[in-house]
Amino acid sequence: MTDHPAAPAKSPLRREALALAIILAAVSGLAFALAWPWRPRAAPGGPTLARYVPLRNGGATLRAAYDAAGAPVSWESQNAVMIPSLDTVTDVREAPRAVIDRFHPWPEESGEEPDREIIEVRLRTLDTAGHLTETVSLILREPRGDFLVSLYDPASDRDLVFDPPLQNLSANLEPGEAWESAGRLSGELDYRATGRVLEKGPFANQARSFTDCLQVEMRLVLSREGETASDTRWHDWYCAGTGLVESQTFDTGGALTARSVTVSAEGILPGSAVLPPPANRMVSEDAPADPDSWQLIRFARALPAGKRGSSTIPPTWIPSDPPLLLTASYYNGDLVALDATGTVRWRFRSEGTIYGQPSFDAGRGRIYFGATDKRLYALDVRGLFLWSFQTGDSIATRPLVAGDTLVFGSEDRAVYALDADSSALRWRVVTGSAVVSSPALVGDLVITGNDDGGVYALDLQTGERRWLYARDAAIVAPVVVADSTLYIASRDGTLTAFAPANGIVHWAATIGQPLRTAPAVGKDAVFIVDSTGTITALDRVTGAQRWAALDVGYTGPPVLVDETLVVARNDGKIVRFGLDGKEQGRWDASDVGLPGDAFPAFYLGPALGDGAIWLADDDSVVYRLGGE
Repeated sequence: MTDHPAAPAKSPLRREALALAIILAAVSGLAFALAWPWRPRAAPGGPTLARYVPLRNGGATLRAAYDAAGAPVSWESQNAVMIPSLDTVTDVREAPRAVIDRFHPWPEESGEEPDREIIEVRLRTLDTAGHLTETVSLILREPRGDFLVSLYDPASDRDLVFDPPLQNLSANLEPGEAWESAGRLSGELDYRATGRVLEKGPFANQARSFTDCLQVEMRLVLSREGETASDTRWHDWYCAGTGLVESQTFDTGGALTARSVTVSAEGILPGSAVLPPPANRMVSEDAPADPDSWQLIRFARALPAGKRGSSTIPPTWIPSDPPLLLTASYYNGDLVALDATGTVRWRFRSEGTIYGQPSFDAGRGRIYFGATDKRLYALDVRGLFLWSFQTGDSIATRPLVAGDTLVFGSEDRAVYALDADSSALRWRVVTGSAVVSSPALVGDLVITGNDDGGVYALDLQTGERRWLYARDAAIVAPVVVADSTLYIASRDGTLTAFAPANGIVHWAATIGQPLRTAPAVGKDAVFIVDSTGTITALDRVTGAQRWAALDVGYTGPPVLVDETLVVARNDGKIVRFGLDGKEQGRWDASDVGLPGDAFPAFYLGPALGDGAIWLADDDSVVYRLGGE
């Protein structure tokens, strides 16, 4: 959303008021779409508001802001989080919660929910100098319209609360409709806001055209003891099914002072738009320490206190500056970025659950991941939403970054290749069934497994099929390539080694139990965990079994560090094996837990990063195993 500045400020009061006006404008036009299928009742605010300002849990937009001369000023990333009414006590801060309950209280009838939606909007703004700011806004949608309740600044841990909430939009968005609200801002300033719908019809800017839009004028005046601190006016254009597409700010004389344009959102891809520049540099990763010196620590927990949910992806190390560790859980669909101290750097809410590990594009400073909402997301390492790409079904594969091409599979049976810069579709290949096996790149070939049992080799540039190897059993494990050999694990319990250039089979080993996770490939052996939790070591040249663990309960995939194999267990243990199958040590996650933690269990394998091994348990606790 664009900046909405007032006249030049000459006092601290005016500077504070100006900042509030800018943030108000940033949240006044939500451009998200409602998707709460488990709530059958009609959405508060009515059908007109839902049409032009749709809301959806996990909705995201990116806007580019410009000054009056058209020079870029900043990029503004918004991400919406719908807060269930029953969770307001734990998920809404005390001061804004009190205002909401006074303004729109719970009905007296026991067990009945209030006719309202509460939306948390996470706003991250990157200016052209590289400075990043964060603001969290709270929006209330109820039968009268949309209301801004509060603004929270994480840097100062301060709430700015409008009492009563400030009305952004009316539920009746027909031309000529007008509304106003007035009250106090955190007990320090008086505010008065007015709004009206100017016109209805088509709208076009230099980027795209829309056929059904509304132009809304808003004015906000902030004052103290009768002295005007800020007087801001702006026009917003809302288009059916999309939300806010452009905003213009004017001074008191009517001259244009700022403008913002929606670069990407649902149904809007960035195309040729200029996206935020990548972070300045990346950091190098440390080599693993001597395994004899490893220690297990409880690193962090991805979920807020009192929330429960299993981790859905192994922790993923991102060598950005500063370095990040990504994790996700079943509870809320957030992708959580932790820094080196275990502190949450940012959260991004998708509309579904994340089951595929994210990929990192070091050259562009971007993170790519898919979710069950049928979308592939692109984020900046600073947590800025860049774009999302819609497919026909869930995306559980880990995206493959191959130069300027991004390849991934969907459960809609297709493999997609996108332009990594513009998100434009380069090619799409329909296969025989769902694609949940993460692809690998060998030269100019993309290799992926399929639920139809096929191994597909596709040309990276065109998507043309070079060869196909067919089996009767589904392939869900990621494809692994090591030293020009391709390894495919199938649900029928077979691990197959191929020549990637032509699909000729080197060997096929029958494990006997379904295989759902990838093998770890060493110099002389290949190690894999089957569905019973048994580890098996196979000769890399012949596929003959070398050894198998006597007990069960292990979780794949395992990881190799020099001459050490590390495997997690579903009883919360992490075991270190020599390559001959002899146990060399173990650690117990329950020994490093905190009071209130659930008993740890690992159902995801470990992951390597920055000289350490990372694990996430079924209560979203993240552990680090490595040197000091």
